[in-house]
Amino acid sequence: MTNPKPPGYWTPERVKEKVNKHKTLKDFFTKDFDAYSAASRLKILKEVTKNLSREQLPAGHWTKKTIKEAIKDFKSFKEWYEEDLKSYAAAQKLKLLDDEDVVGHLIKVEGRPISKWTKKAALEDALLDDSRSAWKLRSPSAYQASRGRGYFEEAVKHMTLMGNKYKRCIYSIEIKGENKIYIGLSQHFKTRMNVHLKSERFKKYKEEELIMTQLTGYIEREKAAEFEVNLIKQKKEEGYELLNKDIGGGLGGAILEWTKDKVLVSAKKEKHKVRWSENDSGAYAAALRDGYFEEATAHMEVLNPKGKWSEKEVVMVDAKKYPSRSEWQFASVGAYESAKLYGWFEEAVAHMPKRAPNKNIKWNKEAVIKDAKKYKFRKDWHTNSSGAYEAAKKNGWFKEAVAHMLNKKAIPTKWTKKKVLANAKKYKKKSVWKKNSPGAHGAARKGGYYKEATSHMK
Repeated sequence: MTNPKPPGYWTPERVKEKVNKHKTLKDFFTKDFDAYSAASRLKILKEVTKNLSREQLPAGHWTKKTIKEAIKDFKSFKEWYEEDLKSYAAAQKLKLLDDEDVVGHLIKVEGRPISKWTKKAALEDALLDDSRSAWKLRSPSAYQASRGRGYFEEAVKHMTLMGNKYKRCIYSIEIKGENKIYIGLSQHFKTRMNVHLKSERFKKYKEEELIMTQLTGYIEREKAAEFEVNLIKQKKEEGYELLNKDIGGGLGGAILEWTKDKVLVSAKKEKHKVRWSENDSGAYAAALRDGYFEEATAHMEVLNPKGKWSEKEVVMVDAKKYPSRSEWQFASVGAYESAKLYGWFEEAVAHMPKRAPNKNIKWNKEAVIKDAKKYKFRKDWHTNSSGAYEAAKKNGWFKEAVAHMLNKKAIPTKWTKKKVLANAKKYKKKSVWKKNSPGAHGAARKGGYYKEATSHMK
């Protein structure tokens, strides 16, 4: 097994040195895979391999007969694997590794057909890492063996899909028993949590005092920045003390290219806020983050001004359905945003509890059980009173505390197929439908009739 090279090791010169040792692209790929990968990453693969022979084997080339011929001069399984991975993988695929007529002359090491990466060994090795990139860095030969032999997907099915320079996930870190929260975004949640635990902001807390939650999957980075800005505003409205040093919208080390001038130029191209958000989410998020959103959108028309959520009474009725601001925003973003737009927001959320900071609250069993009685669903309890929720979990009172609660998933949804299809007819673009009617959109996906619902859309 080769040792992982340190960052920056593979330069074009080092790659070329490796290439010059081979006559065929096949040899370069199988014998110097790390250099091959580096060439691809550095975007010089085509250039540095232009003089290598590109012999292609025809479909169906590998049979028992051709494999026997290919390995007749090898003395051991180890030599076979190291010298001709293609025929070895073919033999494995055709289940010939135990066929004495094919491999009877080969020496086995410790009774195994190869010194290291059998399928069982590679699958066990993969369990040591929680992401593909981490596994590839730590154990490149096991990683490559799984790809070459056809069980890569099985090996990585337990792994977290990491973000990259284009994607981020949103996460939160809440202090148990206190109304303090940190909202952030990262390329890799677990790695970022390890960094936070060692930071000045959080190292004064014990790990069990922190509630670390990944709130989204890995989404396009500018949309993640927009989401972070809105979530920070929402948590402030709910009475949290924000531990963030800035107002959000940063990209975890990436440099935001959106200056105010560039944002205003972008905004001028659009007539509606929703279209601007769809077509240039980076500029949209930057305007929200830096406080000149109203200036940037002053020329824009209100989309559908006489629409469903333009009447106060309709918005108020909708708001009454939800026990918290966060649930209302998630389930009915159109009503939520209209309430803000028309100045009805505080009235609409008057019945929703706004948690006031209470640094000294002590969650004993009596307080936890009493708090739990306020909620019908576990999710609502966790959303609105995470301190009590976590205390119940930690101290073994959880089952008793939630005994009266209902299963939200068991409640019939309002989105029948008929209603979903009728709702979908109102929209011409899938992205607009998803943004304005996430309930119907999600129901179509879950119900298996998404293609039918969107057949008329772009």
